[in-house]
Amino acid sequence: MLLLSVLLFLSAADACLFPKECLPRDKYPTDCCPLYPPGTGSICGMNDGRGMCVSTSTSRADPDLYDDDRAGFPDFYFRTRCQCNNNFSGYNCGSCKLGFKGARCDQPNVMVHKDYREMSPTQQEHLKVQMNYCKDLMDPRYYMLQAGDRTRSDTFSFVNGSYYDVWVSNMHYSSQPVMWDGEMTNMNMISRSSAFLNSIKQAVLCLQEQMQSCLGDNTFAMPYDDWQTDSGCDLCTDYHLGASDQQGYLSLFNVFSSWRAVCADYDYGGTYCETSKSSCERTKLTRRAGMAPGITKPTTADIQRCINMTSLDTQPYSTSSRDSFRNCVE
Repeated sequence: MLLLSVLLFLSAADACLFPKECLPRDKYPTDCCPLYPPGTGSICGMNDGRGMCVSTSTSRADPDLYDDDRAGFPDFYFRTRCQCNNNFSGYNCGSCKLGFKGARCDQPNVMVHKDYREMSPTQQEHLKVQMNYCKDLMDPRYYMLQAGDRTRSDTFSFVNGSYYDVWVSNMHYSSQPVMWDGEMTNMNMISRSSAFLNSIKQAVLCLQEQMQSCLGDNTFAMPYDDWQTDSGCDLCTDYHLGASDQQGYLSLFNVFSSWRAVCADYDYGGTYCETSKSSCERTKLTRRAGMAPGITKPTTADIQRCINMTSLDTQPYSTSSRDSFRNCVE
């Protein structure tokens, strides 16, 4: 299990979704083929062979999903977007694909993901400092989307957020219920089906890319937490993720006790990330220990059982799938 998952549950790539260079505009869909380098370059860095501007028309949604702006994304917001060549990536083709670095994105970039429990105390402390820094530092590239009513685009607004909060809002955006033929369903865009494994991997890479951009360090790799021998929460201490009181609030002796949650104040299926624009008015992080007493951490045997399954996924590709590696992991 990833350390980032622990942090996410405390708060309830083309890594991010809404570039500031393309939004907000009075109306959308709009064009999203920015210049690279910004202000002086060519569209999508085309003159340098980085990419080209293409129509999003191939991503048109099924008519039954027209009420859901995420269907056929990014067609609802953008008429055009950058399509990057070779190892170039990003909304303006100004960055590199995962695993590459350099001015021309032609140098291998090998990142080593460490087990948090095996990191030295100095490394663990450094990671917490990095996470806290990126929780506070505003992301100059991307917005967070807010909507009081997902069926009315006039309630949509784009607001600033920190590098970490932009990532959280992306997760919230993809996990809201699907709107199908005008009705709210119990499905979403990230879980309970074949997309789960890729969606979770993309979420991890999204946070990693956000951290790299925030820190100016393309070698930063998200650590993981191998908790197979930990039936409780050995990391729920002031030194690591913070001890919590009976109400779930984190100890003041831990850096994460000062964190405020986004997308948590008015978390209804018909909204997107409704939250106070003032960070001081947002809900503090809480740990909801014991809220689901019937659910326990997987054991080593549970994990091995999933690994031994021979089918990635099976019909009906849902939570009722049998002998499915995807469903077992989920």
